[in-house]
This record gives sequence, C-alpha cells and structure tokens, in this order.
Amino acid sequence: MAGRSIAWVLALGLAGAPFVACDATGGGPKAPADEAATAPSPVGGVWQLAEIRDPGGDVLVPDDPAKYTLALQDDGAAVIRADCNRGHGGYTVDGASIGFGAIALTRAMCPPGSLDMRFVSALGQAVTWSIHEGRLHLDSAAGGSVLVFARRTPGA
Repeated sequence: MAGRSIAWVLALGLAGAPFVACDATGGGPKAPADEAATAPSPVGGVWQLAEIRDPGGDVLVPDDPAKYTLALQDDGAAVIRADCNRGHGGYTVDGASIGFGAIALTRAMCPPGSLDMRFVSALGQAVTWSIHEGRLHLDSAAGGSVLVFARRTPGA
C-alpha cells in the first residue's frame, strides 16, 4: 500500500474560510448575457499557478506551473491539480466574489518543496477574483494570500 494515493475530502471551508456550495440545480455561475461577451471571466479553460503572494510579502513561484492548475467549469465544477494530487469539487462566482465548497482531493505525499498544501489552503480562503493583464487573481479575506494564475495555452 505504500505510495498509494488515498482519496479524502478536504473541507476547504474550515479554518475560518467561507464555505460556499453550488446551487442544487447544477446551474453553476453564469454572467448575464449582455456582460458575457465583454467581461473577462475566470470560468472556462485552465489556469496555471504563476505565484502565491503571502501576506508577509513573500512570493512563492512553483517549479513547474503546469503542476498547479485550476479549471472552473461552466457547470460549477472546479478541477484542481496540486502537484502530485488531483481534486474536484464545487465553486460559485457572484460578481467579483468567489467561493469553493468541499474538494475531494487525493492525498499523495508530494516531494519536498511542493506548494500543494499552500495552494489548496489558499484556494479555500479565496473570496474575490479579478483579472489583471490577462492574469487571474484570487484574493483571501483580511489580507491573506493571493493566488496569481496565467491561462494555460492550448497544447501546453
């Protein structure tokens, strides 16, 4: 059994982070029709982690951004890669607010120096999103970590 991933549920709503569940209709986040064509959105495609900005001013850069990804699907499903772990769960977007529900995540032991748990923890604390210069920023409440993503190009 050594080296085997064990699936578990990580309730990202713990430790003071908000727990926001998707609606029961499966309707996921949608922008109004008149805004959908013009407003940038975090939904669709795959985002690769560019950096984690800690509240103390440290900037953590992943050794390989492709190992830390976030895909926010139209149906309210979030698909996550956190280094050697994979996960999925729900999210909601309401204007500039974002929230993640419980995420089912594998629990493999990643190599030393991995940002997997910092990445997952910061996702669970995200409360707002914005796009600046083509990069997605997920901000925590009260001056917490900021996750900065670049959109993964097709074929990458």
